[in-house]
Amino acid sequence: MKKLVCILLTLCMLMSAVSVLAFEQVLDENGSPKYTSSANYTNSGDINDTNTEYEFKSPSGYYYTVIPVDTVTVDGEKQYLFISNNYYGKFPDGTVALTGSATKEEREKFIFDPEITTSYAYWLNNGFFDGSKKAVAVNSNGGVALDSEIASYIRTHDWYVNGYNGKSTDNTYIDKKYNFDYTVNCKVAVLSIDDIVKYAQYMKKTLKSAGSENTVNADTYACILRTFGALDGAGASSLIKRQNPASGNAANSGSSLCGIRPIFYVSEDYFKNVKLDLTTAGSEVKKIISELNPSVYNDDELLALKGIYTLTEDGSSESLSTDDWYNTAGATIANGTINLPGVGGRFLARNLPGNVKGGIINIETKVIGNTAGSSLNIGFLDPSSNSPSFRYPLYFFDGNFLGYYAEAKTGTGTKYKRLDNNDNDLWYTHFASPRTLRLTVNLDTGNCYVSVSGEKAGANTTANIRYSLGTTVVPYVDSAKTFSRIVFYNSSSIATTLDDIKITYDPNGNAIKSVKKTGDKEIKITVEDYVDLKDVTKDSICLTANSVSAISKDENTITATLTNKLTDGNTCCVIVNDMKRNDVGSANYTIIGNSKVFTVKTPTETVIGAPVISGNLTSGSTVSAASAVTKGTLTDVKPVQFAIAAYNGDRLIGAKIVSVADVNTAAELKAEITLSENATEVRAFIWDANNYPICSAVSKNK
Repeated sequence: MKKLVCILLTLCMLMSAVSVLAFEQVLDENGSPKYTSSANYTNSGDINDTNTEYEFKSPSGYYYTVIPVDTVTVDGEKQYLFISNNYYGKFPDGTVALTGSATKEEREKFIFDPEITTSYAYWLNNGFFDGSKKAVAVNSNGGVALDSEIASYIRTHDWYVNGYNGKSTDNTYIDKKYNFDYTVNCKVAVLSIDDIVKYAQYMKKTLKSAGSENTVNADTYACILRTFGALDGAGASSLIKRQNPASGNAANSGSSLCGIRPIFYVSEDYFKNVKLDLTTAGSEVKKIISELNPSVYNDDELLALKGIYTLTEDGSSESLSTDDWYNTAGATIANGTINLPGVGGRFLARNLPGNVKGGIINIETKVIGNTAGSSLNIGFLDPSSNSPSFRYPLYFFDGNFLGYYAEAKTGTGTKYKRLDNNDNDLWYTHFASPRTLRLTVNLDTGNCYVSVSGEKAGANTTANIRYSLGTTVVPYVDSAKTFSRIVFYNSSSIATTLDDIKITYDPNGNAIKSVKKTGDKEIKITVEDYVDLKDVTKDSICLTANSVSAISKDENTITATLTNKLTDGNTCCVIVNDMKRNDVGSANYTIIGNSKVFTVKTPTETVIGAPVISGNLTSGSTVSAASAVTKGTLTDVKPVQFAIAAYNGDRLIGAKIVSVADVNTAAELKAEITLSENATEVRAFIWDANNYPICSAVSKNK
């Protein structure tokens, strides 16, 4: 009995370690075996080594590309298609090249069917999969088994194989069933030509040797495809299909070029449980991980996965890092602060981790000097330019004034229209030392806003202005440009002192979805689902030529009561500060740059017209009633009841009630009845959800 139990346990272990194998013929709509031919593939440039957005390096040192178009969900689990970017070596039982005189048994090794126990498909899902039989190295490249770290996350899949030739006759060297399309259910496969055509735009061309960083890109390291070659041919040696990593092309070749580049479906649990090096992961891989929100990453790493990063400089080091800063101005650190000398045409620029286009940048710094004549410009530098002269949204002048440049214009006389309809430059006057400057730029729209030590805009011309431009006037920053550095520029001859520089970049753009007027002194602000509003107060909200006296909040909306009435037709900008993300735990990150330009419009309710009754009031006639619906701008759900009733004198002879869940979604209201006898009158009624009448009509038999 013990021996039997041991045997059963052994079988269970083997069954759990080895993939389920199942050959299944593909049938056409008539129930006959289906045949789909595959052509050769010539790379037109889609497969290239710049396709890195979907690539990552595993902690175990293997490279993969995640294919986004074929993610599947099985029993509630997401499964991602991985293509290996490693060359593993050769199929160990296929190292002797096939010739035209090879036997059927020798050729079967190169049929992708794991039910053939001598085939490379069987080996991929057994010895290669569990590590008991490694691939054979080629010139010291490869020679390893499957990445063991990923093996437990690989799921079985039905892999499609195009038939050999679609003929119903027997072959000399290939069983007839392989003439037609089929699927096999297993874990590990290799590419087909159809896969290459479909996934070319995501694929890397050049491979690395599995287990090392060596690059392999010659025909010697070509990899076998599961698409049939000329395997039944006689007198030929180019019997298999392979892809060349040097060119990306696919064609018939000798079986000596039978390298392994595996592909497989991987559970979402891999991304949840295995922590990747985010500095080497492609941008699209980061998005996948971010959506899964795995616990193996800390809060700051989760922010990085969303593309959000913060750069700081607090003057605590002895000098500015040459890796972080482009310092043509010769700025220095002394007494814990940054001294920015006034050197004409030179500047201090913080290198960003990568080029940015779109999203929002927030720049904060303390400005300490207020000596007459000192100045500070803050702007952006694009990668193709060494001069940021026309990229400044903001500048200080004489240590007292804060103003703006419009895009591609310089000088203190630049004019444009602000949201409060003044044609003057924006200035901050009486700039006392020290002050904390905060500049936020929306790179999607080009709009900016600024605050100095959190002060709000006042009613006079000497007050701090912190409102952005509207969408119909010249933007401060050209949103079509790509930027690589944040520039601090002192255009005067007097040094300016900076401290506690903090630059935050958020590629996600505004978290405000919409702003609508809901009353004479009320607006409703709707934000994205990832926003936490708990820290938002009435003082967090700024509005053009207005202020907020009170707010109420629910999950993703803020209703703000204003001090002044809103005037229809005016263009306004609302800014909401102090919003947090609800998907990054306790990360110390406030969502920035949340401004929204909107046109004030008085909300209107949906109007229901009086019912119009039509039809004869004689027995057997159909009488209908219809009310036109004029949609308003308010979207609150408004259920109504629409009824039609027929009377003969005081006696009710027929009625129909139609319930409408939301009149805002209806083009019209309509009901009808067929009379069982002559009627003296027909009435139509409309009630709201509280049974209050809205309108009615009557039609009498004359």
